[in-house]
Amino acid sequence: MIPGLPPLVLLETQTLTAGTGASNTIRFPASGNIADHANFPTGSRHIVGIIEARSDEADDLIRSVSMQFNGDTGTNYDVQILYGIGSTAAALWETAGSTSAFMASPANNNDANGFGASAFLIPHAFGTTGFLAGLSMSGQMEDGVRIGTTQWRNTGAVTSMLLTQDGSGEFLIGSTFSLYVVDES
Repeated sequence: MIPGLPPLVLLETQTLTAGTGASNTIRFPASGNIADHANFPTGSRHIVGIIEARSDEADDLIRSVSMQFNGDTGTNYDVQILYGIGSTAAALWETAGSTSAFMASPANNNDANGFGASAFLIPHAFGTTGFLAGLSMSGQMEDGVRIGTTQWRNTGAVTSMLLTQDGSGEFLIGSTFSLYVVDES
């Protein structure tokens, strides 16, 4: 346990290696349903994710990691992001009716050995009484920072998540994705 943080239980970590190769998508869990995972504590309500990722794309734009819940590819996601790129003033980007939620930023491939760090929280991910909300924070080395919120207009419990790098790029070898739940027992 980390002092000051809720007790997190690691469900699964996926790291891209030479054996797996680069990939455009990561699925959590790798198979099955999140709540059926062997490490899932009874009564858990919140999902936490930690990502350290790098893109194969070399431009200076901040890349996004989008997420779809339960295979939903419809326009059921609302996204708001506050961001800063280099020395450019912060701005607010708002998208309603997107086909995915914003959850992270990988580093671009301009800087050798550079990875973007991201964390996200999905409170009450297994509830069924209201729309799902998520919060995320990302730092893409010296290139930028993002803080985002998202809403999934669905009252279903989260059973799976598909993370995809926006654009045509891939996550490079060494990118690591970890999925936790908060143990409230």
